Amino acid sequence: MRPLRVLVVDDSALARDMLRELLTRDGDIEVVAEAPDGGAAVRLVDELGPDLVTMDLQLPGLSGLDAIEQIMARRPVPILVVTGQPSGEGNDLAFQAVQRGALHLLPKPSLAAADAGAQLRAEIRALARVPVLRHVAGARAAAPAPA
Repeated sequence: MRPLRVLVVDDSALARDMLRELLTRDGDIEVVAEAPDGGAAVRLVDELGPDLVTMDLQLPGLSGLDAIEQIMARRPVPILVVTGQPSGEGNDLAFQAVQRGALHLLPKPSLAAADAGAQLRAEIRALARVPVLRHVAGARAAAPAPA
C-alpha cells in the first residue's frame, strides 16, 4: 500500500516542520511538498496531485480561503484546514473554509500533546478517501477577466 501523499501549506517554517514530523511518524503518510503561501499551494496541487492538503488560513498573498476556492475549482482534492485561529473577529472561518470546499478544520496540534499527532493522522487517513467535487464558484473567481 502506497503512503498517502500530503501537501502541507503554512506560512510558518516551524509549523511546517512540526506538521511534517507529526504526519510522517507512522510511515503511511508522506509529505510530498510544503508551501509557504496560497499561490504556491495552488501550483503544487496542479503539479503534484497530492491525496490531501493541510491548509492554514492566515497566509501571505493568496489567503488560505482563496487558495481553497481555487484548488477546488481547478483540481479538487480533500483539504483539511489546520489553523491556529479557527475563528476570527466577527466571522466564522471554519464555515467559510467548508463553504469553499474544505472538508474539516482542526486547531494546530502541539508536539507536546501526546495524542495530537495521532488524531491528526487519523483525520488525514479518513479524509483522504472522501470523494470531492469541483466547485464552480471558485472557477468563476479564478477565471481571467474578459479583455
